[in-house]
Amino acid sequence: MFGELGQNNGSVVFSAEPPLVKVSRRIQYNSMETLVCRIYGFYPKEIDATWKKDGEVWEQDTYRGGVLPNSDGTYHTWLSIEVDPKERDRYRCYVDHPGLPEPLILAWVEPGERKGVGGHQL
Repeated sequence: MFGELGQNNGSVVFSAEPPLVKVSRRIQYNSMETLVCRIYGFYPKEIDATWKKDGEVWEQDTYRGGVLPNSDGTYHTWLSIEVDPKERDRYRCYVDHPGLPEPLILAWVEPGERKGVGGHQL
């Protein structure tokens, strides 16, 4: 749950809660892969999330879920992209939100690896 900052004329003011982000991979039957970026537990609702290929916004073959509420008042969403496995390393999930000091830029990594991009790894 996000933290309460204080009250202003009887209304409660809440602090921004940063998102937790996880990138996963699914292997497709057609030798392609789907990368999925899941974004959890953020508040407020407004969030900028996109796939980038070689640093440029990439909308082609991108699918998005809606920004939906959780029972604790935070939100979650997801986006996925179908990629050629040979080009997987060119894609990053970019997430910017008021609760973050700087945007998160995450790639899929093999389980057990702990390398981050832009100083962030969840």
